[in-house]
Amino acid sequence: MFDQIISVNLKGVFLGLKHVLKVMEEQHAGVIINTVSAAGVKSCEYLGGYAASKHGVVGLTKTAAVEYGPKGIRINAICPGGVMTNMTKGMELNNPEQNGPLRRPAVPEEIANVVCFLASDESSYMNGAIVTIDGGLTT
Repeated sequence: MFDQIISVNLKGVFLGLKHVLKVMEEQHAGVIINTVSAAGVKSCEYLGGYAASKHGVVGLTKTAAVEYGPKGIRINAICPGGVMTNMTKGMELNNPEQNGPLRRPAVPEEIANVVCFLASDESSYMNGAIVTIDGGLTT
């Protein structure tokens, strides 16, 4: 199970970066926004493999930002907490203790707004940022 988690969550991001960065380097421009999770910046009891994979994506994001920033490519990451979607309907996302100070999960639009900002010229000086969108869960 550990190998599968690392393969999907970490290796998948690595391979995505490997291929898209070639194209962006030729263009001398680009923006990449990796999706991590709050688990990428905090501990996750009983989810060591998952947390390790997400911490790895944070490391990849920061390293790629340093390497490719001089080439006109910005690379940042978002770390959402719980998000209320069709996929998470059956999960206990409404447990206030699991949602930080705001005591609720996000709705997809709240995550999308941050992604749109990071993809836009409004965030042109952001590179290597790890942005938590978690209602204060990791504070």
